[in-house]
Amino acid sequence: MKDNRNQSLIGVILVLIGMYLLANRVFGIDILPFQGLMWLFVGGALLLLYNTKRKTWALVLGSLFILVGLLGNLSSTSLDPSIIASLVFIIPGIVFMVLYRQTRTPGFLIPGSILLWFGSFIFITIFPIPNVIQGGLFFLFIGMSFVMMYLLGKDMIGKWPLIPASILIGFGGVILLTSSLRVAIRFFPYIIPVILIGIGVWIIVQNRRKQ
Repeated sequence: MKDNRNQSLIGVILVLIGMYLLANRVFGIDILPFQGLMWLFVGGALLLLYNTKRKTWALVLGSLFILVGLLGNLSSTSLDPSIIASLVFIIPGIVFMVLYRQTRTPGFLIPGSILLWFGSFIFITIFPIPNVIQGGLFFLFIGMSFVMMYLLGKDMIGKWPLIPASILIGFGGVILLTSSLRVAIRFFPYIIPVILIGIGVWIIVQNRRKQ
C-alpha cells in the first residue's frame, strides 16, 4: 500500500513537471519561473521522503520549500495579497497538524489549530466584508481554533480550551449580532412591505388550495 502511494506521488510530480515544460515549450506559457519550480520540486521530493520514511525533518523542510516556492511565484502575479498571506499561516498549520497526528503531542496541536483558523480568516478577507463584520468573524475563527483543540485533543489537554472558545465566540457573536441589527434597522422600511406581500401571497395560495 505504501509503495502504491509513493508511486502515485512520484507520478503526480512527473506529470506536473511534464505539463509545465510542455506548456513552456509549445505555447510559451511561463507559469512558474525555473527557480520557483526547483523549490517546488525539492519540496515535493522531501514530502515523498516523509511519506516513505516518516522523517519529521523531511516534512518540515519540504513544506518550507513548497511555501517559499509558492510565495515567490505568487507574489509576482495579480493574485489577491490576502490569498498569499493566508498561505503563510495555513501551510505551517497543516504541517503542525500532521506532526500532531504522528506524535500525538499537544505542542503541535495548539499552534496548528490557531494557524489554520487564522489563515482561514485572512483568506475570507478577499471578499468585500464590512470591517465591523470582519471583527466579529475574527473572534469567531480564533474561538473555533480552541474548539478544534478540544475536539482533537480533549483526552490529553482536558476541557480548558472551551473557556477561551466560549469567550471569543460569544464576543464575536455579539459583534455580529449588533452589526446585523444595524443593517436590519437601516432596511426596516423595506422589510415590512416585503413581509406583508409574502403573507398576502401565502393567504391567497392557501385560499385557492381550499377551493
